[in-house]
Amino acid sequence: MAILMILPAALAQGEEKKPPQIPADKDPITTESGLIISVLREGTGKVHPKMWDEVTCHYTGWLKATGKVFDSSVQRGQPLNFRLGQVIEGWNEGLKRMVVGSKVKLTIPPAIGYGARGSPPAIPPGSTLIFEVELLKVEPGGVPVWSNADEKTQKKTESGIVYEVIKTGEGDAPKTTDNVVIKYTCWGLDKKMVDCSALRGEETKFKIDSVRLAFLKEVLPMMAPGGVWRCEVPSKLAFGARKVRTLEGGSDSVWQVELIRIVRPMTIPKFVVPTAEQLTTKESGLQIQVLTPGTGKSPKMGQKVVCHYAGWLKKDGKLFDSSYGRGDPATFGVGRLIEGWNEALLGMKEGEEVILVIPAKLGYGSRGSPPVIGPDADLVFRMHLIEVK
Repeated sequence: MAILMILPAALAQGEEKKPPQIPADKDPITTESGLIISVLREGTGKVHPKMWDEVTCHYTGWLKATGKVFDSSVQRGQPLNFRLGQVIEGWNEGLKRMVVGSKVKLTIPPAIGYGARGSPPAIPPGSTLIFEVELLKVEPGGVPVWSNADEKTQKKTESGIVYEVIKTGEGDAPKTTDNVVIKYTCWGLDKKMVDCSALRGEETKFKIDSVRLAFLKEVLPMMAPGGVWRCEVPSKLAFGARKVRTLEGGSDSVWQVELIRIVRPMTIPKFVVPTAEQLTTKESGLQIQVLTPGTGKSPKMGQKVVCHYAGWLKKDGKLFDSSYGRGDPATFGVGRLIEGWNEALLGMKEGEEVILVIPAKLGYGSRGSPPVIGPDADLVFRMHLIEVK
């Protein structure tokens, strides 16, 4: 991913301002890559960002050849947040030398900037760039880093996978017919990261016997939930001849795989419509019966929540959706749901379990949600708020 979205239109909005001037160098240091660093202000932080940490910066960028500003978070009034490793190399290198509160001038040659291609239309091919960068915040990235093999603990399968157990899991191993949830990171033998589920902030769910990567079909049924393995994988059991990002076709790869959990269908609660005495009716018309009070925190509008639920048509008790049947809770954003759900969730706490009777006006209204939910359908939900993220 290239750094810095080039937003010339953003710079043109609002009042006309005098463009900032390129700061003078101050005791510049030139690194082996050709990056020139001048520390304009020392910081107060103690920690240097590491690869894949999340950082927040203010910056202004100029073309060295013309002195023209091509992008500036300062002028937009909105700092940039990103992961180290997802930006141009000159930024990666420069930021690793900074601490929170510091401000530097970076002079970045094309080889560690946008290269011979540039980034049209704002950055011409072969451009040397100058940035003034202020580091505002650093947060640990939570991304696995490369680890060398421990040959004493490594084992090899008949297919050629060399694996070692970094962390032992607990419980039964999954069957090939099971759905599983995993986290993973993949590197080439050059130690460059190829892919990582954590960079997308998500776990990966699939059925073992349906996954395209053959080594996972072999390794996962040997693991237990909570286990973390390092696997050296022959190309034929991973991507084969296909090139994936920086990994050339036909290349072997190294993986760290964590088995989070096995997903098996759960018993779906029975359809029940509580009596009027059991229900609390809100001004909106939403009706709630609390089955189990919660003890955790309540969500706010915009926050993500993790829930188990089952939903029925009130008129005939027909089940139209259920996370219980899938065996895995669902994650939603409060405010992006039907109004009955939004209202109920805002009044709940983690751990709480309820039955909701939702009138059509707080559900899918006169349009319904064909073909399962017809027009003006009242709905009944059993819902368990597991977590507020």
